[in-house]
Amino acid sequence: MRMMLCEIGVLDTEGKIHKVELDEGLNIITGKSSTGKSALIEIVDYCFVSGEYTVPKGVITDNAEIYYIYLKQYNKYFVLGRHAKKHTDCYLKHEQDYQKDLINFDYFASIKAVNIKHFKGNLKNLFIGINDVDESEISKEIKGKSPTPSIRSFMSFMLQHQNLIANKHALFYRFDEKEKRDQVIEHTKIFLGFVNQDYFVISKEKENIEYQIKSLQREKKSQEKIYEKYKNMIHPLLSSLRSLMGIDEDDFPKFHLIDTHIESFKEEIHKMICDDHINRTSDESSNYYRHLSEILEEKTHNRKILSMKRNQIKHSLNLEESVSNDFHHLQKIELNNPQKDICPFCQNESDTLAEHAKLLNMAIHKFNTSISENKGLKAELQLALKDVEKEISTLNHEIKETENLMSKIKGNNQLVQKNMATLENILNIKSNLFSILDIINLKNHTDLDNQIEQLKAIYKELENKLNIYNISNNINKANHRVNEIMSQIGRNFDFEDSYRPIKLKFSFENFNLYHETTNGEKIYLRSMGSGANWLYSHLTLFLALHQYFIELDNRASDGLLKQECLIPSILMIDQPTQVYFPNFKFDTFAEFDEKDIKELEHDPKTFDEDIQSVTNIFKQLAIYCHDLKQKFGYSPQIIITDHVDGLNLGEFNFEDFVKARWRKRGFIKE
Repeated sequence: MRMMLCEIGVLDTEGKIHKVELDEGLNIITGKSSTGKSALIEIVDYCFVSGEYTVPKGVITDNAEIYYIYLKQYNKYFVLGRHAKKHTDCYLKHEQDYQKDLINFDYFASIKAVNIKHFKGNLKNLFIGINDVDESEISKEIKGKSPTPSIRSFMSFMLQHQNLIANKHALFYRFDEKEKRDQVIEHTKIFLGFVNQDYFVISKEKENIEYQIKSLQREKKSQEKIYEKYKNMIHPLLSSLRSLMGIDEDDFPKFHLIDTHIESFKEEIHKMICDDHINRTSDESSNYYRHLSEILEEKTHNRKILSMKRNQIKHSLNLEESVSNDFHHLQKIELNNPQKDICPFCQNESDTLAEHAKLLNMAIHKFNTSISENKGLKAELQLALKDVEKEISTLNHEIKETENLMSKIKGNNQLVQKNMATLENILNIKSNLFSILDIINLKNHTDLDNQIEQLKAIYKELENKLNIYNISNNINKANHRVNEIMSQIGRNFDFEDSYRPIKLKFSFENFNLYHETTNGEKIYLRSMGSGANWLYSHLTLFLALHQYFIELDNRASDGLLKQECLIPSILMIDQPTQVYFPNFKFDTFAEFDEKDIKELEHDPKTFDEDIQSVTNIFKQLAIYCHDLKQKFGYSPQIIITDHVDGLNLGEFNFEDFVKARWRKRGFIKE
């Protein structure tokens, strides 16, 4: 992301502004000890929503009221501020351009402070724009929502504190916390532009389709097992039914497992049993008993239907009661139409809020209407329940009378008893037969195969969309390109002879860095010897990363990536020369003089070589910024805070890069 800091500043308790103005490319803030140089990197971190207040205790923290940064993102300008005492109070304002003396005592008084949660959200919307990074809804349900990318993850690429720049155990800021390290690594594919919000939406949709396919396949397999279990039971039941009914096979409906329409076949069997197809000796009593049986079967069936209807009405009444209880606690809401809204960024009037308020009023009106209409619905349901219960009561009485009458006829007539036993057997077989036919029918008529094939086609389409992102291939290319750039940059630094030619390798999969020897041995940073090697490894990696970020931005503008690189092109480095001059902390001279620094060091014999190496560091930084500016039209903003001054950078003038010199004063003017 093409971004630079225009100012880093402090509003003190007396209303005075203390600031450093910065430019694109190399910026140097030099000065003696305890002047506030190291505070700059902490102020930037704090304004970018650090959870810790790590500005060094002293003059700055004693006098600070509000810390702020004035930054440029492409052609947009923003002021980000945080209160020094009320850490949850934050400030954000969009400006049309950069105005050198814009920030003053009245500036923050005119901005309404927002809490830190909203501040983080606003920064995420401004600089990231991705709100959901869960690739799996199932995993989301089990593990919870994945952390979304935030501006905090950027800091690992932007800040190299003085205790980190030459550290042999750590490369990246905040990586001492495993959770934060894992988040940065996971979010890097987003930051590099390899994926966008659509990727995560498609991933979850693909997982959902896959789940549906597996569910249907399990259902199909289950139905096949049931089908195999029951299919051979049909013909024995049909034979038993024919035998009891005394019907020849030729006169009985034919059933074929593959071709027979199940529902039509059931209808034929039902009619045959209900009609006079049962061959038996009959008299008037048995005929009447049979007639009563048919009536009893019909009434029992009707009672079942009414019972189901009653249960449905009761369920609806329970739901209505629950809704009514909720409505009972709610007052009718009224909303006055708001006046025109004022945009906090551009200060222009807008009707958008008023339009939304109209829609909200309509919704509220509908809600209030629903409360009134709900009472009528309850009354209708109660009347319907009363009618159904009355019908059930009537049927229960009629069924009981019919059963009593049948019992009397059966007790007085042996033929009726015999016919009754036959009929009961027939009906039992019919019931079993119909149950099995329903199971077979479910298997034959469920279009599972077509559903599965349709879902597989959708799954393949989603898979093809995800394959376009080709994340693994892009990460491999990123690793290769960063390693190429490190090879070019590393040869210009003073690594020890045993590590020349330097061949650093970095991986975006795990963020590990190592030197590969000519025989293929991997030597990790912690095993690379002196502090100079650690310093140059840090510098080489971070310069290579920021060059790669710029290259990605240019590829994105050509339409080769899903989105631009999101990582800001800012790199702050605090005290990189401490490797060579560890006694700089005792530097309190009013003027920088190499002779004075030489006397501070315990081994002044190596001073000339050390100052030469330090000079080379700044020279290479100047060359780096110059070359990228020439090639891409802009370079990363590199901000160095250090003690050294007046170095001879050959074709470059050291003074051109100095943005502040604090030897006779500090960041806060006392």
